[in-house]
Amino acid sequence: MRREAKRFINHIKTERGLSRETVESYQDDLKKFIEFVEAKKGRGLLPGDVSSEVIQEFIDFLGSTGYRRKNGASSRAKRLVTIRTFFRYLHHEGLIGRDPADGIKGPKVTYAEPRYLQPHEYCALLRGAAHHPNHFIVLRDEALLATFLGTGARVSELIHLDLKDLDIRAKRIRLLRKGGDVQTLPLSDGIVSFLRVYLKPRRRRAHCRAVFVSIRGWRLTQQSIGEMVKRCATHARLPTARISPHTLRHTFATTLLTNGENLQTIRVLMNHKSLSTTARYLHTQDAQLSVAVNGIVLKAG
Repeated sequence: MRREAKRFINHIKTERGLSRETVESYQDDLKKFIEFVEAKKGRGLLPGDVSSEVIQEFIDFLGSTGYRRKNGASSRAKRLVTIRTFFRYLHHEGLIGRDPADGIKGPKVTYAEPRYLQPHEYCALLRGAAHHPNHFIVLRDEALLATFLGTGARVSELIHLDLKDLDIRAKRIRLLRKGGDVQTLPLSDGIVSFLRVYLKPRRRRAHCRAVFVSIRGWRLTQQSIGEMVKRCATHARLPTARISPHTLRHTFATTLLTNGENLQTIRVLMNHKSLSTTARYLHTQDAQLSVAVNGIVLKAG
């Protein structure tokens, strides 16, 4: 089954053009699944020998024990998607006669209400960047935070952002989005202003094509960006436990909604596949809706 897994990974990498992070995620999920199956049935097992019961046992194992810790519903659902996609591919290619993953129900996933920042909080976060002793890092962090807040980009999308993807004159940014899509978005004057100031010293320091680089001039990592956001939050005296790069993405969507933008436009800007995903942000408006309704004064007589 390892040989078929390699063939599948090569397929999604070359023919489907999925992002590196997605391919690596599929690879890790399949590795764990195959190891689990081999521990039960022995090495050299063919994909056609895998039963629906074994797949269900793997999902149950993840929920009860897991590897480092038991997996939540969303993690188990994600791994099941990988397994389904793998066996669907094998069935389509004629490598198995039946699809053992077909009909297996995934765990019910409930999504928490998105965390976001109020205007005074994200402005304070931007000011928190100014506390770093290195002036280049101050300019970079301000530009990076502004780009997060003004585009709703995922952290992986800004990590892989290259200079060729940025058109300051036309005020455009091109993002390699989740699933391998490429999307061009407009940039506000505010973001362009931060980027212009940062890009001047970046030219002398960078050793790669990345827009956002470290103090040594190399592409940033997800960990370093996460640490940067926490550091700025600390200086801004904001609760670091609830602030991450993804919080800034939620802040972008929530701010648009608060400003009266329609869900369809927000869906496109956020690169959501489904409008129901974007609709989650409606829940964040409950308090404002209550204020609006209570503003209607009714008197009898």
